[in-house]
Amino acid sequence: MNEATALARATGACVMLIHHVAKGSTKEIRSALDAMEAIRGSGAIAGSARAAYVLWPPADGGRNVCEVLGSEFKEGRVAFGLVAKAYGDARRDRSVFVRNERGILTDRTQAYNALSGGDTDAMRTDLLRAIREAWQRGEAFAASQGSNGLHSRRFELPESFHEKPRQWFEEQAGKLLAEGNIKRLSYRGGARLVPADAETAVPTPPEGATPEAENVAPEVAE
Repeated sequence: MNEATALARATGACVMLIHHVAKGSTKEIRSALDAMEAIRGSGAIAGSARAAYVLWPPADGGRNVCEVLGSEFKEGRVAFGLVAKAYGDARRDRSVFVRNERGILTDRTQAYNALSGGDTDAMRTDLLRAIREAWQRGEAFAASQGSNGLHSRRFELPESFHEKPRQWFEEQAGKLLAEGNIKRLSYRGGARLVPADAETAVPTPPEGATPEAENVAPEVAE
């Protein structure tokens, strides 16, 4: 990285390096932090770069994306992408790439989101509001996708959320975290999703109310 940085400084050119990610790490990418940690040797590589972008194959190989877009499924045809690090403005949402007839990855994010009824700004805003309201009630959602996570408790949300799969909630929570709208705070051996301005995972309950720690069993991750 030192040589690449020196070359860029000396020539004013944009120097791009390609590197692999840690084996098996891409299945858990939900945010820029996850993407950064997936880069093997990220301390030396991503830490010295002005920007880092991670590409990885979907867990199902891309079958769902091809089905939504009406494209023929082929192994290696679909890839997801996410900005792991950038100095300056960058689109932090996950991108969907599909290879065209020449084998070039093309950005099909807008088409995929439109056809899948995807992660619209309005639904993300509603989800952010629901996370704040749950926290204010002393019933913050678990950061994991276990029995107290967003997917398991989706029927507490508006009806439009009820049919959303687990992966959708993971992606939306990742976006809210990456944008700094919410954060994780440790609680009872796990973590909770709370508003960005929260100082505690579970606020002090109203007088006469039973604290969550006394009436809720410890969360169990699925």
